Parts: sequence; structure tokens; C-alpha cells
Amino acid sequence: MFVGSRLKKNYSFFLLCFFAINAVINLIALYHDLLLLEWLTKPLIIIFLTGFYLQKKERSSAYLFILFISWIGNFLFMLKSPTYTIAGLICFWGTLLLFSHLTITDLNESLEKKLKKRNTFVPLIIFTTYVVGIMWVLGPYLSDYYFIIFAYAITLAFLGFIVSLLLMENLKNIFRLSFLLGILILFVDASIICYQLFVEDSIIISVTVRGLYILAQLLICLYFTYEHNLKTLQND
Repeated sequence: MFVGSRLKKNYSFFLLCFFAINAVINLIALYHDLLLLEWLTKPLIIIFLTGFYLQKKERSSAYLFILFISWIGNFLFMLKSPTYTIAGLICFWGTLLLFSHLTITDLNESLEKKLKKRNTFVPLIIFTTYVVGIMWVLGPYLSDYYFIIFAYAITLAFLGFIVSLLLMENLKNIFRLSFLLGILILFVDASIICYQLFVEDSIIISVTVRGLYILAQLLICLYFTYEHNLKTLQND
């Protein structure tokens, strides 16, 4: 049993190593316009993360579904046209809704009770300011996509808000911090994507967007691997 546990840990470590190596290769391929290599390595980003998550005994089917939708969204982004990119954003919008639901279930009390506490107003103001700011800056460029981006920004801000509440329950929890950092990176990433789509594009922007997305997915996966499941076990 000890040997099996050790092999499992080693396997998880190797999967993370393969994930990191594949991510670096993908970014290099993107920068140098090596289209075939990029197409081969990009789908593996989510696949390696899924393999890493599957090493855990207790798993969330909802998070696995999130990973699947993320994989579909990645594929749509690879088609590199505004229409498919918006479709990819809609996929990721769906993942944000699922993340929000799972995060609310992880709170130690209802969201309604949380909203009555004074310390919730600081993150609420911060994330509301984000929505107002990003729509004020990018709004004139969005044209017919204004409401799609607006809905995405509100959902992302709401998720950031409730993940902040989750962290505030235990500020020393590194996996909750990892989750929040992942969401904040998605904030930056989504903002850059909007700028890339509607204002200006360049290879540096594309590489930055991809790198931030990969890092965010890893940080979020760590939370669902080590913290979300622990809470589920405790509740059981």
C-alpha cells in the first residue's frame, strides 16, 4: 500500500513536469509561428492537468466537466477568428458559472449571510470597479459584442468576489490563495484578450495571453485537487 501511494505521488509529479515542459514548448511554438507544434501541444495543456487531477481518490465530476469545457474553449481559440474566439469565451463563461457554484458550496456559511458582513464590501467594491473600468476602457471598441463581454466581465467579477470571501475565511490557506491568484490572473488575461480582439494584436500579446491562461489553470487546479476535495471528505 505504501509503494502504491508512493508511485501515485511520483506519477502526479511527472504529470506536472510534463505539463510544464509541454507549456514551455507550446509558448515557444506560438512565438515562432510553428503552427503544427502549437496545435499538437496546446490540447495537451488541459489533458495533463486532467491526468494530474485524476490521481486523487475523491474527485469532483463538476470540476472534470469544467476541464472538458475548457478544452473545447481552447480548441475554439485555436481556430483564430473573432467568431470562434467569442464562442471560446462563451465556453469559458460557462466554466466561470460552474466555478461560482462550486465556490459558494465551499463557503462555511451562506452567501446571503456573508453579504451582511462589513468586511465583504471591500472586495465587492474592488471587483465592481473592475467591471466598470474595463467596460469604460474597452466599451467603445466592442460594437455588437458589448453585451457578451459585459456578461463575461460581471461573471468573472462575481467569481473573484466569492473566491475572496472563501480566502477571507482562512487567510493562511495556500490553496485558497492559489485559487484567488488563478482567478485574478484570468481577470488580467480576459482583459488582454479583449484588447487583442478589438484594439490591437501582436505576437507578444498572444504569448502573454497563453502564458497567463496556463498559469491560471494550474493554480486553480491545485485548489480543486488539494482543498476542495478535502472539504468534501470532511463533509462526508
